[in-house]
Amino acid sequence: MDMINSINLYIVKKIVSYHNILERLEHENKNLHVLTFEHTHYYD
Repeated sequence: MDMINSINLYIVKKIVSYHNILERLEHENKNLHVLTFEHTHYYD
């Protein structure tokens, strides 16, 4: 039983960290879009 609990905990931690990475990437992506937009706008 203890084994199963630790495996579940491990999986949950993996999912949480994966989710955090996705959120960070999304955030970086938005920053990139803003920068690109300002950049193209600047040259207009």
